[in-house]
Amino acid sequence: MNTDVREIITRYSAKIVDPNIFFQPNIPPKKLSGAQEVYAKDVRSEDILVLIDNTMRGNAKDGAVLTDTHFYAHSTMEKPVSIELGAIETVSFKEGWSSKLIINGIPFLDINFPKKEAMRLVTRMLEEIASVLHAPPVEAPPTTKSPAEALKELKALLDAGIITESEFQAKREKYISQL
Repeated sequence: MNTDVREIITRYSAKIVDPNIFFQPNIPPKKLSGAQEVYAKDVRSEDILVLIDNTMRGNAKDGAVLTDTHFYAHSTMEKPVSIELGAIETVSFKEGWSSKLIINGIPFLDINFPKKEAMRLVTRMLEEIASVLHAPPVEAPPTTKSPAEALKELKALLDAGIITESEFQAKREKYISQL
């Protein structure tokens, strides 16, 4: 479970108000099963955090679902598509008579029913998720050991049988030269 992704979605759930966009736990079961039947077949209901219904009949067989790891979509007359959230580099929303959500330069979802303002916010939410997933991991600052401390640790590794005598000698010379 990606808590950063869930926190972003929770934040946007208060901003995105549209009769065709639903957030967990308020996703209607019939819409959920429609999406799972057509394009989110292997996704467990409890893993779906957002559902975008892009159908006139309200059955959600066209639209998108978002989990904390993937984005799944289906547009009328197209094959279902999905992408791992970590693979998203760019997200844009092309407005028009039939608007499009574009991911990594490729049309991902045709949009007819959710309002454009709501889809602009969905686009920002996906951009924020992508930026969090692409942020470099925070590394611990390197610890600086004295050559004497490093030699003691190296000897302990040799004594424990973790390194060989030749590996010990090669590293030992490096540390002795730093004394």
